Amino acid sequence: MRSGAHLPEKLWPEVVMAATWLYNMSPSHSNELRSPNEQLNHWALTADLRPDWSGIYAYSCRAYPLNRERAAGRNRRGFKVTPRGHIGYLVGYKASNIY
Repeated sequence: MRSGAHLPEKLWPEVVMAATWLYNMSPSHSNELRSPNEQLNHWALTADLRPDWSGIYAYSCRAYPLNRERAAGRNRRGFKVTPRGHIGYLVGYKASNIY
């Protein structure tokens, strides 16, 4: 995943965490085509909860996070002339993992 995304080697912990998360969300034949997360929910709860796939994006896809000043609403005078965000790349599946 890291070499295919052309990411630096120092991000290997993020790559391992993302691969583990994807593995735990993916269905397998040993669990009757359920994900491990889904199997745990089926075992612990009476309701059959399906995994939420809405936050899945291509690994290392381009992301545009807002600058902190813009997100906090500070420096309102310069909003129209200053950049609102920067170009980053999604590493993992949390919004805080954009490099």
